[in-house]
Amino acid sequence: MAFEAGLIAYTGLAGLAASVAKHRRDDPALRLLPPATVRVAGSVLLGLSLLLAIAGWGSAIGIVGWVAQISVAGVAFVLLLSWRPRIAFRLSIAALLCAGVIAVA
Repeated sequence: MAFEAGLIAYTGLAGLAASVAKHRRDDPALRLLPPATVRVAGSVLLGLSLLLAIAGWGSAIGIVGWVAQISVAGVAFVLLLSWRPRIAFRLSIAALLCAGVIAVA
C-alpha cells in the first residue's frame, strides 16, 4: 500500500514547522539549516508523499488517501508538538527512515 506517504507527510509537516522562528529557538539542532531551506524541503516532502499515494492507489483514491494520511499526520504532529516539541521533530527523522525501509521492502 502507500502507508509510507503518511510517514513522509509527517516529515514534511515537521519541516514546514521547523522553518518558523518559534520552533527553531526551542531546539538547537533546528538552527543548523536556514529556514528557507527547511521550508523548501518540507514542501518537497509533501509533494513526494502525494506522488507516492497516487502511485500506490491510483489518482482517484490516491488523492483521497493522501488527504486522509496528511490529516492524521498533522493531528499527530500538532499534538506531539504541543506536548514534547523535541520528540515531535526527532520522530520526523525516524518516520522518514521508516518510510524508506517500507518503500524498499
